[in-house]
This record gives sequence, structure tokens and C-alpha cells, in this order.
Amino acid sequence: MESPTMQQHAVQIRRRYPAAIDRVFNALVNPEALVRWFAPNDEMTVDGEFDPTPGGRYRVAMKHMLGNTYTVGGVYETVEPPNKLVFTWQWEDEPMSQLGESRVTIELKKIDGGTELSLAHDGFPAQDAADNHAEGWDGCLWRLERLFGSPALESFSLITALNRRLFTNALDGIKPKDLERRTSDLSNHMLWVAGHVANGREAMANLLGANIETRMDAFMEELDPEVDYPGLSDIVEAYEAATNAVHRRIPSADRNVLEAEAPMNFPVADGTILGAVSFFAEHEAYHVGQMGILRKQLGYAATSFADREKPLSVAS
Repeated sequence: MESPTMQQHAVQIRRRYPAAIDRVFNALVNPEALVRWFAPNDEMTVDGEFDPTPGGRYRVAMKHMLGNTYTVGGVYETVEPPNKLVFTWQWEDEPMSQLGESRVTIELKKIDGGTELSLAHDGFPAQDAADNHAEGWDGCLWRLERLFGSPALESFSLITALNRRLFTNALDGIKPKDLERRTSDLSNHMLWVAGHVANGREAMANLLGANIETRMDAFMEELDPEVDYPGLSDIVEAYEAATNAVHRRIPSADRNVLEAEAPMNFPVADGTILGAVSFFAEHEAYHVGQMGILRKQLGYAATSFADREKPLSVAS
């Protein structure tokens, strides 16, 4: 698995897949396959219309579980099975629609053990736009790989996506006065648990090599009623930043990264980075469940598993 290299205002990525070239090409044009991989991460679902013929159009709506939808479309200019696919790219949503039209070229060739895919996406007006699309394509092509096997961190990606949905929905509608209300002297309050979960997700990101600043270290220790903890809006912001960092690192976390020794001991038998991030995924699930229990003890409806219709807004 190789990292993308950048040219001026363009994206170039190469990937190798353990599958025959015809099978890989089919995954690029088959609507049933496309909806399984044509989004950057497992927090998004895809609703798409595809006509992969020269002059045919496509339109893809990527819906995030927290409520936002991102829509892109264009025209297939070249469809040459099983070697080449070219299509235009135009976002419908503001402000990304202001980037204008760009072009994606995907070429496939047979190699020993499978297929090499080369993707070029050019025509961006600025390098930061190309950089953002490189991250998106990196995630998409990692999810494409999953159609041909089970790459490392597949389960981790799915679990952390579910945990984020439950984390966000557990906080839905909680009044500020209830955030620091303890249901007993032995329980944590909702604010502390949310901050502790955010701190754990920061740790996940850094174990995968993200090197982000940790802002939730106040929540590492046990609840202390005398501590002036950060507010919920700061916690949610830190959690989302860490989540984005996790998504960026998952596609490039190859076996060499995951099999390295963890920087400290965790209560699991596996002392590698993979063992450490697996521990944090389980640890996070435990505390997200605790948030669901606290929510009901505070008199709110049970945590929903549903995707959100609109993003969470918090008052703190």
C-alpha cells in the first residue's frame, strides 16, 4: 500500500490489489460495487446513479452519519475495459462547487499477484484542494481494497465509525445543567465520560502516527469534582478532530506500522500498535455504553443507533 504523491494542483496515487484486472475494473463501474467503496470512510453511505459508458453521466451523494451530505457528479469520457476509465468531477455543494470541474483518470495493468491501479485527479485551482482530495481518494481506494480481501484495520474502522455515531447520539438533547450531574457518588457524570472518550480517540490517532495535539488530557485521570473541565463544545471539537485524523491514518497504516511495538503497556496480550488500537476501540465502546446508561438515568430517551438528520449542536 503506497501513499499518494502530489504534483502541482493534482493528485496521483498508485495501489496494488490482489485481484485480476477484470475484477478490479468491474468494481470501478459496477453500481453495486461502487456504492460499497465510493466514499472516503465508513462514516458515509453512498447513494449513486451510474452510466459507465462514453458520454454517460454519474451522480453520487455521500451521506455522513452525522447529517451532512456531499454530492459530486460528472461525465464518463473514456471507458476502455479493463484498462482505462476517465470521468469529469464537479461538486454540487457550496463551497466545493467553486473549485470547478476537474478530471479523474484511472488506469489498470496486470502485475504478478494482481493488478496495479494508477489514479490521477487533475485540474484543481489550488494545492490545498488537491491535498484534500488526495486524502479522500486514499480512503476510497482503501475501501475498494476491501472488496478483494480484508486489509488490516477493517474491523477497527467499522467499530470506530459505529462508536462515533453512538457517542454523538448519546449527547443529543442533553441540557447543560445535566452534563455534570452525577446519578450517585460512585458514578461519573456525562461531561467527564465524553471527555474521556475524546482523550482515547486522540490516543488512537497518535498510535496510528497522526501526531496531533492532545487537548483532552484533563480527562485521563479519575473524575475530580474540584477540576474545572473543558466544556462540551470543546470536547466534541477535539473528538471530531481526532476522528478525522484517525480516518486519514487508517489507509496508510500498513503491516510495518501495525506490527511495531506499542509505546507503552496496555491490558491486552498483543503488545503491538494493532493490539493497542484494538484496546482503545474496546475501551471506547465500554464508555460509549456508559454514556447510554447515564443518558437514561438522567431521564432522557435511550441512545439511538440511527444516523443523524442534522449535525449535533451543543451548548456548554
